[in-house]
Amino acid sequence: MARGTYAIGDDAAAFVLHPDDLPGTAAHPDLGRRNGCCGLDGRDGPNLVCAACGTEVATEQSDC
Repeated sequence: MARGTYAIGDDAAAFVLHPDDLPGTAAHPDLGRRNGCCGLDGRDGPNLVCAACGTEVATEQSDC
C-alpha cells in the first residue's frame, strides 16, 4: 500500500493503510499480540495502540 492511499475491505469493516500513515501509534505492550517472522502477522488481534493512552487502535499485518 503506497503512503497516503487507502483501501476498504469487501465487508467495509476493514481499512488498509500504510503503517507510516498512522502517527501516534505504538506497538502493543502484550508481546503475544506481536507475532510474526519478519513483521507483524496480525493474527492475534489488535497489535497497535494509541501512544498517548494505550487504547487498541489497529491491527498491522506486515509479515512475509
